[in-house]
Formats: sequence, structure tokens, C-alpha cells
Amino acid sequence: MMQIVVSCDFLISPAFCAHHLFESRINDLITIKREMEVGGRRVVIEAETLVKLANLQYYPCAPIFKKNIPPELAEFFSPKDIAKVVHNIASMTVDQECSLPESVAYWDTKIINPNLIGCCHERSEGISQLVEEVFLANYIHEKALSILHHPLEEDIKSIDFFGELTHSIPETQPPAPLTVQNFVPVFSSYTDFLSKFDASEAYGKATTQLQIIDAFTLGAASIAKQHGKNGVFFYTCGDSFFDSLNEHQCAPGQRFANTAFDVICHVVAGVEKYAHKPMYSDLDKKEQIVKDGKCAWRTHITKGNPALRLMYWIEEGKIIIANVGNKNALEIF
Repeated sequence: MMQIVVSCDFLISPAFCAHHLFESRINDLITIKREMEVGGRRVVIEAETLVKLANLQYYPCAPIFKKNIPPELAEFFSPKDIAKVVHNIASMTVDQECSLPESVAYWDTKIINPNLIGCCHERSEGISQLVEEVFLANYIHEKALSILHHPLEEDIKSIDFFGELTHSIPETQPPAPLTVQNFVPVFSSYTDFLSKFDASEAYGKATTQLQIIDAFTLGAASIAKQHGKNGVFFYTCGDSFFDSLNEHQCAPGQRFANTAFDVICHVVAGVEKYAHKPMYSDLDKKEQIVKDGKCAWRTHITKGNPALRLMYWIEEGKIIIANVGNKNALEIF
């Protein structure tokens, strides 16, 4: 299974990234946190993150994020909330499968190219060590690990690793001494990493609500990548959503599953597949339905018989996928 190691630098990237990347970095962190909370196994966090950040004077706290929040996003992102998300990620207990396996290597020669930079020059040695640990995990333990890091130049997609190994624990096969060489994939966006997965296959195999949500995230990430977007919307599913999927033959394996899946993923990615229209509270179509600050919207799933629609709410940049319904009913829950 493909996994990605989140570097310390990426975790605190909202404290120093360019303003045009700020929102996508926050969305990535929220997606990572949500995946870890539901027991997802794609994410590995760099070891002793909080200790390392504290030593660098980047311990996740509100003041370090407050300085960099773009004015236009200040009402949506609280420095305290960002710090809490980062702290929660760094503090989460994970099982062995979501940890870097222990490896020790001794080298005559070791070359890493290019050298990654971090949040400060003191991170140079730590980043080189992380690259070595990931390389060894892939080489000795047959993992399929990448690195999620910031800052990262746009043209850097991988890190080349070359070494003349004299001894290692555990021992390599064939045993050292030997020359080893390979590359470690590196990403600047968690959305880019997720786009590498087959979302349609994940939806087709989904048997639980969490697996369905995960498939939406994968599909939205792929669509966002295709359209040059930096991330996907933060979204949740309403209480009636999963029942409505089954009722209207849109759940995995059902008649309209593929079509509904594609439309929902486009909504989460913030890309229109079909026109998105407000849901109105009056026949004259003058007043959009608003509930507790949430605005109601709809879009096509199918245009024939039956004519199915997807209803959803938007609230301060967050999407709540409400329900699937028939055109003649057009109810939002």
C-alpha cells in the first residue's frame, strides 16, 4: 500500500507558506487529521514531531500561525484552531503499520540529491535523516513510502538517494557491503498524493460510510489535480445522505453509482460538472433557502428518467452534502 510520511515542516507550513497556498495547506492538514481519526493507513507522521518543533521554536501554538493568515481568510481560520489541528495530528497514536520501521545504516558514501530545505536552516540534518529513513524503509522493509514536505520547488518530484552501504540493521539481502540506489517520491500537497489512487475502484468496493467518504475524498483530489486546484473543500455528509444514496440507486454497486460518485466528487473538488443552482424557498425563485447560515444548492446527477439531483449546503467555505433526490421533489435535508 502506498503511504506518505508527513514532515515536521509540512505540519507547520501554514506559519510560513505563501499566502496563495495557505488555504490549501490548511485543507490538507484537516484531511490528514480526519483520515487518521477514522483509522486510515495512508499517513505516517515524522517521529517525535512535537519535540523537534519545540527545539526549532515552532511548537504549534496560535501566535506562530496568526502572523501569516491572509486578511481575506482571517474570518474562516482561527490561529488557535490551526494550532489545535497540527497538535492533534502530531499527538495521535498510530499502530506499527503507520510508523516508520526502525533501521540503522552505516555508509562509506551517501549522496542525497537534491537536498531539501525546511522551515529553517537547523532542519537540514533532520530532513536528510528523514530521507534516509524513508529510503531504508522502502529498500529493506519493502514499503512504498513517499514524503510530504514544504517548502518544495515545483520541479522537484523525487529525491535521488545513492549510498555505499557497509552494514545495516536489519541486514539487507544480499548482505552488505553493497551499493544501493533509488529515488524517494516527494509531494508538496496531500491532495496530489491522494490523486494517485483509483477513486472509482475505492467507491465500488466501499461497504461502510467511512469508506464511501474516503472514496469521495480520493475522487475529489484527482479532479482538483486535473483542474489545477491546490486542494479540495472541507466537507461533511448530512444525516440523511447515505439513506438517500441507497433509496435512489446511487450507492456503491447500484444503477447510478458511477454517475452519482462523479458528480459528488466534482462538488467536493469545487469544479462544476453540471450547472449548480440555488434552491429557492418560493415559486418565483427570488429567495434562496438559508438555514442556520447555510445556503442551499443543487446540481444534476441524471437528466433522464429518473431525473436525480444532488442537494448540498454551503457554509463559510464548508460543504455539507445533504441528500440525493428526485427533480419533482427537490427537498433538502
